[in-house]
Amino acid sequence: MSFFATLTAMGCSGPLGYNFNSIEVVSSRNERLYINSVNWGVTGDKQRTIVTHQKERLQFDEDTTGTVDGLTPFIYSFKNDTLKLFFNGSVSYNVKEKFTTITLLYVKMENPEFMELARLASSNQDYHFVPHVRTIPNRSMPKPPTNR
Repeated sequence: MSFFATLTAMGCSGPLGYNFNSIEVVSSRNERLYINSVNWGVTGDKQRTIVTHQKERLQFDEDTTGTVDGLTPFIYSFKNDTLKLFFNGSVSYNVKEKFTTITLLYVKMENPEFMELARLASSNQDYHFVPHVRTIPNRSMPKPPTNR
């Protein structure tokens, strides 16, 4: 079974001024699921994520049913048609949709082992972060006044 994932990043996808990100995961029997997230805020530090069959879910609508808020809500891996979601301390999200050929597993980890997993995810070694886009403030903006 080969793992296939595609990251699509789109900046300011709508009138709401947010960034949409999507990872596509494809099972050996061609079932597709998407890990979609949107970021907003001055530095992109607000995030909402969903695991779904719908490729564009969250991109154009404001329906937050079945979503989780926060940066890095989980780390994930996909192998042998199994999507594992790893959580730090407690499972904080349950996927509402059902999948036919993809098995979902939730793994609760203690902080030291989760940090080791985060190290591996930072280099995309079998483990991955939920995609997000952090906005760097515009450097051409005037600097705030200094107190003298």
